[in-house]
Amino acid sequence: MATGNGASIHAGFRGKVGTVTLSTWLSVDTMRSNMPANGKKKLSPKQLTQTEIMKLVSSFLSRLLALINITYQQARYPDQTKMNEAVSYHIRNALVGDDTNRFFDLTKLKLSKPIRSTQSVWKPTLVSETALQIKITWELNPFPLKSTQLDDQVFLIFYLKSLDMFDTIRGPRRDELTFTYTAPKNTVDKEVFCYMVISSADEKLVSPTKYLGMVTVMA
Repeated sequence: MATGNGASIHAGFRGKVGTVTLSTWLSVDTMRSNMPANGKKKLSPKQLTQTEIMKLVSSFLSRLLALINITYQQARYPDQTKMNEAVSYHIRNALVGDDTNRFFDLTKLKLSKPIRSTQSVWKPTLVSETALQIKITWELNPFPLKSTQLDDQVFLIFYLKSLDMFDTIRGPRRDELTFTYTAPKNTVDKEVFCYMVISSADEKLVSPTKYLGMVTVMA
């Protein structure tokens, strides 16, 4: 904000006006820009590489934000957001290749981070024997922990590689023991990678991620 204090070429004003500051120095009226100088240092090749890696992994995982907000648990005073933790893990553990060709090891995706955990799925099977159908079955653990409940909810995550698309199903209960997924028609003869995470009904407990495997969609 500027204030008036007498006649001058500034009409007697002193202080900030928009993007400039009006002042007097040695009885001379001056005007100084408040905008930062255009002199940002160029990023080094290493910094550029790290920036591109961050963009790649963030873009890949951003489609799973709703899931990650449930299945990535944090300490009371976290250092990072849930998404940042997921990005950091996948940069370190799931991204492979070099500067000319970076890609994900899809067997190493970690779609949950339990702190207060429940048991994962017991003896899952994955088959595609009918047109467009992917059938997943599992069993009840014969040695359930106290935290393991029949009404735990199952999250099934399908990565349709040919479409570079995730499809997340939130629905079946632990005690339903089966789920059949209908793949899009344009994924026939294409690879689908499948994962499962289980949470308690109130979403306070989460299981480790279970990689179920890869199937080729039947025609």
